[in-house]
Amino acid sequence: MPEGFCSWAWDDISKVVNVLRFGGNFPWFEEEGISINCCTDGLRPVIFKIERIQAGD
Repeated sequence: MPEGFCSWAWDDISKVVNVLRFGGNFPWFEEEGISINCCTDGLRPVIFKIERIQAGD
């Protein structure tokens, strides 16, 4: 989990992060390497756009 990141939000998105990290995709998104997810905080929801980026050389 990234330092300072909400542990509840990380639990909600960590599976998606790992799918994209290891080259997976979600067929319900038109663009590969992307996902839109949100945390489960019903009072202060946060929406995340998670994108796979290429590592630098």
